[in-house]
Amino acid sequence: MRKSTSITLILLFVIFLTACNEETSSTYVGENEDWLVQFDVVEKKSLYVNDNEIIGNYVATYKGDSSEGLENKEVLYEVGFEEFTSGGNASLNNEGVLKGTAFQTSCHLDCERGPELIFKVKVADKEENIKLNKE
Repeated sequence: MRKSTSITLILLFVIFLTACNEETSSTYVGENEDWLVQFDVVEKKSLYVNDNEIIGNYVATYKGDSSEGLENKEVLYEVGFEEFTSGGNASLNNEGVLKGTAFQTSCHLDCERGPELIFKVKVADKEENIKLNKE
């Protein structure tokens, strides 16, 4: 009897801690002459531990004159709210789409998020900044 009570209390404690996490999501969208970008941000806030997490997933679609010749070319990207805090390199797929994850990081107390993001793309010698606004 004592063992089953202990197990029950542990399970209730785990359920309580899991239920006390808050998750919010936001979508940022922007475009220019050559690119259409959607960036989804999920922030997981822990109500009892000062270790929050922010994760962003993006889809950047090339909509310029022709993506021919851009496939398999290295595309450098950076993204951030007030300053660039995440970035990397990837290649466009055959449809001219670049997909990836950014901001997969922990932040203490509160993750800073503003009303807009800047997504910078550099292909060959051409560099473009796309302003993304929160929907």
